Amino acid sequence: MTEESNFRNTLDQLMGSVLTQNDLASYAKLIDFIDANLAEAFKLSGDDRSAHLVRCLLSVRSFLNSEIITENSRKILLANANAILDEIYKIPEDTKDDVEEEKK
Repeated sequence: MTEESNFRNTLDQLMGSVLTQNDLASYAKLIDFIDANLAEAFKLSGDDRSAHLVRCLLSVRSFLNSEIITENSRKILLANANAILDEIYKIPEDTKDDVEEEKK
């Protein structure tokens, strides 16, 4: 395995879209947050209950939006890192012919 492909594999592993332990912990906290707010909402009535549930939904929306932004940023970072690796390991045009002849 070449150094370049080793770098690429490492980046893919680090930046993959698999849920990490950190992701799972965040989702567990989100579930706890939702449960606590639902329990609190049942203690309220009328407009107070509605307002409380709306605040809860807006908080959940904010959290999910930040998760999407984070994931998109990771993908952009991976694409940029791969572009840099392409530049670093690009074979100069004048030596490409020599490399192809050696393969034959």
